Amino acid sequence: MESNKINRPQLENGFIQIATGKEENDVLMALIKASLTTTEYQVIFLVIRKTWGFKKKEDWISLTQFEQYLGKNRGTVCSAIKSLVLKNILVRKSIPGVSTTYQPNKEFNKWNILVRKPALVRNTKRTSTKNRTQLVSQTIPTKQTLTKETSTKEKINSMIPFFKDVNPSYERLFAIPAQRAALSRLVDKYGPKWVAGIIKRLPEITSRPYAPRITTPYELEMKLGQLKVFLQQEKQKATKVGSVKV
Repeated sequence: MESNKINRPQLENGFIQIATGKEENDVLMALIKASLTTTEYQVIFLVIRKTWGFKKKEDWISLTQFEQYLGKNRGTVCSAIKSLVLKNILVRKSIPGVSTTYQPNKEFNKWNILVRKPALVRNTKRTSTKNRTQLVSQTIPTKQTLTKETSTKEKINSMIPFFKDVNPSYERLFAIPAQRAALSRLVDKYGPKWVAGIIKRLPEITSRPYAPRITTPYELEMKLGQLKVFLQQEKQKATKVGSVKV
């Protein structure tokens, strides 16, 4: 009879401490609002279980463990981990040939995720005495917003294939919000023509010695300063030697 008893979790057997409070200070609520993929949620909650669940800041977790716990193949696991790292939700520290540790980033105000700002729309409520018109916050996009978002989305979708020659897995960039957000910011700041031009030149640029390695929109945004310095140096060399075209 004893073996037929249902094993119900009890607090005295252990629990995970996650700091909460007001909604703006709640890590769990931030994760709920993050709109991650299923595998990304599995990865981050496994890391939470292996770290905060044992009152540890970080923990060594092998890719084999991720595969076993998640029931996913290595490629899917690595893709989700990479996406979470780019979004700054997951912190990964690697010692080549030794180990890799993971920890959740509880400073969710530093996460690189897209958060749609609510638009103010006018709403009229009828009471028993008079009509009251008040502004309420709702996430209802206006016609202008939809047009702009559609235009930006089309530009981004048309530029991502330009990474093909420097990133064999470029198709995955379509589904990673952090990558799309980085490309969107670059387009807004420098214009689609300039961004498309620099991406098309990446295969030729990155083939040169000491050039910054850039294979994704996020890396392009983060290393743009290094890239500009490198191109300027190459231009100066071309001026002196007269044999290098930049």
